Amino acid sequence: MRESISQRFEVPAGEAGQLALDLVFQHLRRSNTWPEFDLIDRALYVEGVRSEDAFGQLPEGMLVGPDRNRWNHLPSPETPLELTLMGAINCSGDSARPEVEGAVLLTRIAAEVDRHWKPTPERRDPYLRRGRAINVLKASGLRWPDSISSYMDSNFPFAGRSSVAPDAEEKNAARREGRFALLLRAAMLLTREPQFKGSGFSDEYGWELRFDRVIRPFAGVETITDYWRRRRDLVLNLGVARMIPAVAPEPDREEDEVDCPARSEDASRWSVECSLHDGIVQAVADRYATGHLADAVQKAFQAVEYRVQRLLDSSEVGAKLMGGAFGGVAPRLMVARADGASQVSEQDGFRDLFRGAMSGLRNPRAHGPHYAEEEAEVLEMLAFASLLMRRLDLAEQRLGSAVEADGSIE
Repeated sequence: MRESISQRFEVPAGEAGQLALDLVFQHLRRSNTWPEFDLIDRALYVEGVRSEDAFGQLPEGMLVGPDRNRWNHLPSPETPLELTLMGAINCSGDSARPEVEGAVLLTRIAAEVDRHWKPTPERRDPYLRRGRAINVLKASGLRWPDSISSYMDSNFPFAGRSSVAPDAEEKNAARREGRFALLLRAAMLLTREPQFKGSGFSDEYGWELRFDRVIRPFAGVETITDYWRRRRDLVLNLGVARMIPAVAPEPDREEDEVDCPARSEDASRWSVECSLHDGIVQAVADRYATGHLADAVQKAFQAVEYRVQRLLDSSEVGAKLMGGAFGGVAPRLMVARADGASQVSEQDGFRDLFRGAMSGLRNPRAHGPHYAEEEAEVLEMLAFASLLMRRLDLAEQRLGSAVEADGSIE
């Protein structure tokens, strides 16, 4: 299916990763549930594939469950493995196309629901459930995508409303249930998408997707390609608009202004607006937008760590990496802006900041124990990661100047 999308996406790096995606989707199609790791691990083993190798071939953002940054630390046996929408797009051939196009259709319907939503004290944000989705689909005149119609006709043939065949009622009930199951799977693929705030699932194909004004850019979306273009723009915008609390707006706001936290009752407290470094936005936007705050912080400082590794061509990690990069008489990466006597003090200070970022902020979120994050503190940590990334911009510029000067870096 990915060949039909005009943008260039990451794909599994090998057949083992492709097999892992296909196995997870096949289980989802059969049971309408996510498989546990133990089940997929055994299925891969039967095919002569190690889970470590399969997961290591998957780019980040395709499969939720294994931690690709710690590929040799496998999930516990009961951990569910969840495909993301991008993971489903990368399943072999067109196997997942009905569910993927169903997810695009549900997103469009959600945007239509938002257009007519009337908030109440009990329910301020809009939501979408199966019955509402089907009603909006009928009322709006939208058609089921061809892939869904073909899938339904192949697997759940319609007996006709006036058919007198003995099994007509049974066939039509099976078709209705098949459509409910397909919508459920489509909704399951959307739970990690940035335009949705939350989700819930129950027995008998029940589900709910919750959203807010962030759904609006998807109004009228029709194709997978169109969906992904809008999604890309949304993620980049969320990287600034939703992550950074701005000064509280004046009472008369324009409709397209971003939502901001309310002004504090204490007039002496200030709010600060800033744009995060692009490298931090790209690393954390998806996780932050879907409410995974600890993951967002971890990804931010992993991005800092990876960049230092790349600049030094080093496989060292954590505080030891940072000490070697920024410490010593002749630091390998110079991030101080000051000259003279203050330069040493500033450089040593940033060495400690980089080391502390690894020990005090990244490591606890990578290894646990895990605690609920305060959003205000998360924003401050992301701003700190952004500062470190900007100092790495300076270090990289100086490395480039050193290469131009003598053709080598000590």
